Amino acid sequence: LSSPGCRSGRSTELLRGMIPRLLEELLTQCRAAMAAQQITSFTFEAQLFELYNEELNDLLGSRKRKMRLVPDTSCKSESGKTMKSYWCKDATIFKFDTAGEALVAIGRGMRNRQMASTNKNHESSRSHAILAIRAHTSGPLGGRISKVNLIDLAGSEKRAATMGVSGEAKRAKEGANINKSLLQLGIVINSLAKGKKVATYRNSMLTRLLQDSLGGNAYLMLITCMSPAKINAEMTRSTAQFSQRCRGLKNVVKVNYSKSIAEYERDLKLRDESVKLLGGIVTKMEKHNEQLNEELDAAQVLLEDMVSGDNNAGAAAGEGSSGRGGGGENGGGGGSGGLLDSVR
Repeated sequence: LSSPGCRSGRSTELLRGMIPRLLEELLTQCRAAMAAQQITSFTFEAQLFELYNEELNDLLGSRKRKMRLVPDTSCKSESGKTMKSYWCKDATIFKFDTAGEALVAIGRGMRNRQMASTNKNHESSRSHAILAIRAHTSGPLGGRISKVNLIDLAGSEKRAATMGVSGEAKRAKEGANINKSLLQLGIVINSLAKGKKVATYRNSMLTRLLQDSLGGNAYLMLITCMSPAKINAEMTRSTAQFSQRCRGLKNVVKVNYSKSIAEYERDLKLRDESVKLLGGIVTKMEKHNEQLNEELDAAQVLLEDMVSGDNNAGAAAGEGSSGRGGGGENGGGGGSGGLLDSVR
């Protein structure tokens, strides 16, 4: 989860683990969003627990308290329906404002994780550790809850790894449960990679925890550790095949956003103001339309008067031209007769 340098206080940029880098990046982005007035406030809280022999143990609280997975009601779709997501309700929640505060709590919890010596490792993880982080942000567009799940999976192991060690039967049971959960994880991933819509998440507590990450609305990153040693060639090959199947997962990520009552009231107020504004615009347009109709009527009357005047002028001109042509014809006849008389 974090490098030895971080736990001893002698961390450098190169020795820092993934979790210290992630925590600082999350806090930096939230502070930058506040400076840009994209959000008004933010809070971070987290849980740290382990999955040991298919049972959940709180690493920051009492190990005697039995914990269970419950549907996460904060994960809702755009229609308001609760999505298929689970979280550990009974695990201790701690809040932090800096990465240092979170690392102190994580370091305290990791000392309570189930560890044991095997033939392969002096300190072998006997459980899957889960760090669940939630970020609550508030802003002009309302509140939002974001989740980050970081899971340190225990490595699969063969029976030979625990033969002859102290507490052999207990170590063998732990290894069997680790392999069982990893096998179910591989089955679910293989089903999703092949495009199957239904996957058997309920067969293991681990796959139920990862349900919204594997086939849901989340960004997913998997880091696998493989050994170049010849003695581990078979395990390395199976791990590489598992990684190849994981590449077939396709998650479609979008923001699931459900509005609060205050946001709905604000939207109704904005809608009423918009309706009122549009009503004023419609009234002005109606008045402008009436004015245009009046101007159109006046222009039509003027056009009719102009057409009527042109017709009357044309008729009068035609009558005058007809009268002058008749007089000339008679006069011409009289003159011709006078001329003939004078010739006679």
